[in-house]
Amino acid sequence: MSFLKIESLRKRFGRLQALDGVNLSLTRHEVYGFVGRNGAGKTTTLAILLGLMLRDGGRITFDGEMIDDDSIAYKRQIGFVPDVPAFPEYLKAREVLEFASAFQGDGTVDRDAVEEALSFVGLRSINRKVGSFSRGMRQRLAIGQALMGSPDLIVMDEPTSALDPIGRREILNLMQKLKKTRTVLYSTHILADAEQICDRVGLIDRGRMILESRMVDIQQKWIQPAFHVVCDDAPALKAFLQGRRFLKTLSVQAGNLSVTLQDGATKYLLRSLSEAPQTIHAVERRAPSLEEVFLEVLDENADTL
Repeated sequence: MSFLKIESLRKRFGRLQALDGVNLSLTRHEVYGFVGRNGAGKTTTLAILLGLMLRDGGRITFDGEMIDDDSIAYKRQIGFVPDVPAFPEYLKAREVLEFASAFQGDGTVDRDAVEEALSFVGLRSINRKVGSFSRGMRQRLAIGQALMGSPDLIVMDEPTSALDPIGRREILNLMQKLKKTRTVLYSTHILADAEQICDRVGLIDRGRMILESRMVDIQQKWIQPAFHVVCDDAPALKAFLQGRRFLKTLSVQAGNLSVTLQDGATKYLLRSLSEAPQTIHAVERRAPSLEEVFLEVLDENADTL
């Protein structure tokens, strides 16, 4: 049974159809990756779910109950982590969480919950003001704040987009831990992060859901011959190979060429590489990334969007 189910969600801003029948569902104790490029409709969907924006149509079911625009009780079961959290810079982490805890109920502070959250996000021993925090520390504090009130669902809107690699890894590790006790709805355009931690993903583009599936099913369905070509001039090699019928996708990544093929086309790639004027240093077979899979899905659906 779905813990959260969104059906036929619609939203229009003037002439722009921001959401056009969005459907997605979450089960308990999973990390659901809500993915798509900037402007695809992710933030609008989350804003409607959080009650920050009214929908034009569609249904939302939360923990078995249909909710409407006036529903309040379900919001207490949702913790929110924004992409760029803001806190009073003169407060310390513990003070921020004490205020959030008091705000959740009758004004009293659940000190056990505060200490547990500080420990969970690795800030219990930090006795500095928030103004001195790094971006990664602020993001961890935002997760701690989202835990106040013990919500069942944690909604995260691009939580790693502004972080360095170390900060990103810390947040991804916390998300993995969160799903042991909660459900996580994780909006992102960083597909490499989603690939690492998500149990299921939903791809949205131009306000429409293009794909929703378990990560393992995506990997099995779209496992096609794929190669990483190390060469001295990847853009030139891409231009040389462009347009050949045996190719599915062709892209330059980190200075090298990433290639996915039609079934049975490995020999044609190797023959073409042997004829290329560029120097080829290595050809490595690998599984396609989530980004490559989604680029293929978007290409297949381009005429319908």
